[in-house]
Amino acid sequence: MSLRQNETCMKRLLIYLQLFFLPLLLPIMPVSAKVTTGLKLPDRAYLGVQTEEISDRKAELIGAKHPYGSYITKVIAGSAAEKAGLKALDYIVGIDQHKMDEDTNLHDLLSIYEPGAKATIHYYRNGQEMHSEVIFMDENQLEDDEDSNAFLGVDNEDDDEDAVGIRVSVSEGSSADKMGLKDDDIITAMNGRTVIDWTDLKAVIGAMKPGDQLELQVRRNNETLNLKGPIGHEDDRRYESYSRWDNWDGPRALRSLRGLNFDMDWDRSQNSSSAFLGITLGSMSREKAKKMGFTNHYGSYVASVYENSGAQKAGIQPLDYIYGIDEYRVGEDQNIYFILSKYKVGQKVNVHLIRKGQDKTIALTFVPKSDTRTYEGYDECDKAFLGVQQSHDNYGSKGLEVDVISNTTADELGLEDGDEILSINGYQIVDWSDLTGALRLVKAKSNVTVEFLHDGKKMSATKAIKSPCDRERETRSSSWFDERRESITRSYPTREKSASAPTPRLNPSTTKMSLNEISSDDLERLGSKGLNTQGMGALKLDGFSLSINSEGLKVRFKLNEKGDTEVKLYNSSGRVIYEYDLGNFSGDFSDDIDVLKNGAGTYFLVIRHGEKKVGRKITLQAD
Repeated sequence: MSLRQNETCMKRLLIYLQLFFLPLLLPIMPVSAKVTTGLKLPDRAYLGVQTEEISDRKAELIGAKHPYGSYITKVIAGSAAEKAGLKALDYIVGIDQHKMDEDTNLHDLLSIYEPGAKATIHYYRNGQEMHSEVIFMDENQLEDDEDSNAFLGVDNEDDDEDAVGIRVSVSEGSSADKMGLKDDDIITAMNGRTVIDWTDLKAVIGAMKPGDQLELQVRRNNETLNLKGPIGHEDDRRYESYSRWDNWDGPRALRSLRGLNFDMDWDRSQNSSSAFLGITLGSMSREKAKKMGFTNHYGSYVASVYENSGAQKAGIQPLDYIYGIDEYRVGEDQNIYFILSKYKVGQKVNVHLIRKGQDKTIALTFVPKSDTRTYEGYDECDKAFLGVQQSHDNYGSKGLEVDVISNTTADELGLEDGDEILSINGYQIVDWSDLTGALRLVKAKSNVTVEFLHDGKKMSATKAIKSPCDRERETRSSSWFDERRESITRSYPTREKSASAPTPRLNPSTTKMSLNEISSDDLERLGSKGLNTQGMGALKLDGFSLSINSEGLKVRFKLNEKGDTEVKLYNSSGRVIYEYDLGNFSGDFSDDIDVLKNGAGTYFLVIRHGEKKVGRKITLQAD
């Protein structure tokens, strides 16, 4: 064995030993004193590519003689990969003497190296085996990589997954139209690179800038044509409104929404035989995905899991990051729901996800949604109650900055106001949704390990966590505690209730609803609860409507321009009981809010689009 191989093996052994023994040591560390974990794992080498696995057939079509590899869909600007000459549609099969196989992927190989190390990348391009020298980097050396604004103006109309090339439809006035591309043309190559499927087309476009010259090889009837011209800008889009939910073309609608994470039930647009995964999704911004180290920024972050669903039976959990099913991977133009549209109830699949920074593949069988039920959570006295609330700054430099409530588990763990929570039981914490998701996995009286930053030092401590009932019994000041608890438990999707007197669910057929503008007094009261009321009333919506149905409160509206959008529903005390982050959104929105379980009362709906907001005061009464 060579000296280099010996060094490589020793590095890997050191990492594995550290990862194995650290969790064993943490539970026996004393809690009374704050503990500094001096352990620092080696930095991982960063290549700077986004990749996906491809089927054996596609590997054969691109001329790769090695069946296992990683298909590049994007090369990050300024990265080691770009400097080494790697390009989108290259197929990486190994580094130095290390080859990928059934159990070893690119992520595994990169774990052998550190930033600054030199290596040889082995890959295929257009059927030719190639080799490039690379010097690995640290990801923090790179500036944020912006998405391409290049826009061709075609949609995928091909339903033959075994055929090479993409049959397209063409948007009027787009750069594709100006080049002479026509509906039902089949694109077989772009800029000299063979195009097999939609992933290839998007990868080529993603590497271009508006105005760059694009060469297309096209099959029209029995002719092969060569077309060329400058590629356009995404502002040149002349889409029809593909995102209508009433009369929709599913694949087109999803492509036009560009991979947003939806918290809607997918089955509302499906029949009973369609695949139902059994999860609700939390929002995952590009910035958060990068902060958490995800190379694919279009994945789905699990917020909760339906009971008795395929996801629950397979062991999928909140905070799992799903990025693919079988050979399909999420991307800019296909989210997880678009992939699900390919499957039916009863089919068995492999779900690819990341949990606690580790890639996992989980076998799952789809079950009918009618067999499942939404997550109910623990009883109040079984819930984990940490005892923190968001600080004024909300986000720290590395984790979630919090304030600490006295005489709670957080206080006993040694946290103080302004500390940043980095992880809970090994789950990375970036924002409030991560914290509540991690606590959903913990039951009261079980041990919880919290890693946090205090005065710039990384600390870790473990203790049995209390429940809200424990805290309430100790506090004896229930009005103060209830106000505090609402900021801490607001992400649990359960109704407001006490252990002895649950709130009766309203009957939709006998519930009366009245709508009013939010008064200045209401705005002042909501402002005191933390709602930013600036810009209220400035947003104008098309087709805005609210109605009661069997699911709860139906909300509909349309936005004609793109902008950062979120929808929130507050109860009378200012607690958020529904939150939907749409990201950079435009088009028609429709969703059902299960507000009936919260009972009669006053609610406030607030829709934000950029800096503008609109709100409505909703009063529900039982007839």
